[in-house]
Amino acid sequence: METSKKIIFLFIFLSAVFAEDELIFDGKCPEEVATVDKFDYETFSGVWYEIKRYPNTIITEECAVARYIPLKYNNYNLTYLSRNIEKKTTTKRQLVYDKEIIKSNDIKYDVYFKCKKDNFQHHVLYTDYVTFSIVWGCIDNKNDEDKEENKQRLFVYSRTKTLDDEALEKIEKKLAEHGIDHSQLQNVEQKIEVCGDVIAEAPVWKGCPDEACNEMECTVPTRFGI
Repeated sequence: METSKKIIFLFIFLSAVFAEDELIFDGKCPEEVATVDKFDYETFSGVWYEIKRYPNTIITEECAVARYIPLKYNNYNLTYLSRNIEKKTTTKRQLVYDKEIIKSNDIKYDVYFKCKKDNFQHHVLYTDYVTFSIVWGCIDNKNDEDKEENKQRLFVYSRTKTLDDEALEKIEKKLAEHGIDHSQLQNVEQKIEVCGDVIAEAPVWKGCPDEACNEMECTVPTRFGI
């Protein structure tokens, strides 16, 4: 009986760990994945709700919403709010997007979280600025058997809390054009009765740092729903 309990505990522990890891695919990253042409930096800024995503190590909770705040040189400060529904907590994170090459037409950003550069770049693959956007990243890797593989990160954002079937079909088509697997996308909870009507306004909570610093991550109890 004791052994069974240990096995069950180990399974739950491993499931929790891998649920927050990046997705792994065979082979190297897709080559020459194009980003948005003639990207309008100012128009892209503002609030974006997460609708779908790959499992990842940065944002793991539900009700996720990001506010892109313009910085110099076409960079962004991201204020990210997300909620753990079971624990009834809200987490606020500050990320910084630093454009890889300022004058480049490629919309590729280095990501800084907790004042450290993340392994992934985030590429803005597509946006119509008013409905949805697709942000993706990929890094090459080799497993323990020295086999080529890659890790990918993918976010589908919307200006509203929902996307209709037509928009979702368009997203799948765009991802297919880039050779990116949409079947692994997971839905992100955004129902107002669960998440409330919260947008990433970067509120200051008691116990959180006052300054907007990219190393900030703060989790506090919160009231859910409406």
